[in-house]
Amino acid sequence: MKKMVVGALAVLATGSLFAGALPAQAATSKTLSDTGTGGCVSGITSYGAYPELKIYDDMTLNSAISFHITASNASGYVYDCGPAGHQVSGGKYTLSNSWKVTGVKMSSCTIGGGGGCGISGGKVASASYSKSGSNTGTVNYKCAGWNVYAGTGGALTQFLHSATYRLSQGDDTSDAGSSNVWNF
Repeated sequence: MKKMVVGALAVLATGSLFAGALPAQAATSKTLSDTGTGGCVSGITSYGAYPELKIYDDMTLNSAISFHITASNASGYVYDCGPAGHQVSGGKYTLSNSWKVTGVKMSSCTIGGGGGCGISGGKVASASYSKSGSNTGTVNYKCAGWNVYAGTGGALTQFLHSATYRLSQGDDTSDAGSSNVWNF
């Protein structure tokens, strides 16, 4: 009887039925990259020029309810469509990025590097960033420090980074697209 009373007092004092610590879940890291290429846009060089987009994401799933992006990069390049295929300037560009983490009972998110992060209905954490200007041959976007958390009883299920690099000259336009997906 004495052991049962001590055990019952321990449950009342700690609020937990488990006396020992639960094993920690190991963090899982992943690096993803993708490259997309668009078609030739006339008027930039005598052969035309095409956009290329490379994206890179380095992230860690700390647990079923904690996700962190350590680096997310998007780089757009423009190359001559001719036989030399060298990097060129000219035309206008737009580089658009969007990030999304899906899950259930998501509670908070923060992002570093551009724009805010919002949660919709506890199921989607998302952020986006876009910039545009005159093409000088290369355009880059880098960010890091995005954290997403699900609350008690929640879970994170997927990460998606989509990007588009648009090259235009007059009425001629071409898009290069890339995406990285990680299903947890």
